[in-house]
Amino acid sequence: MKAEELKKLSDQDLISKLDVERERLAKLTLTNAIAELENPVQIKYQRRFIAQLSTEVSARALNLNGKS
Repeated sequence: MKAEELKKLSDQDLISKLDVERERLAKLTLTNAIAELENPVQIKYQRRFIAQLSTEVSARALNLNGKS
């Protein structure tokens, strides 16, 4: 998902997507600990995607606080 697509999401959608992606990362990490993943680089990409989501949530929070 591109940054432009993230900016189009509503605040609630963004937060719920962040929760879902964090759960997915936890499952990937657990699966990798039990048996090696076919593509372990998935974990790296998942962490980066969570960072993108988190950054967008933080940026929106700062914009809301800055406008008041």
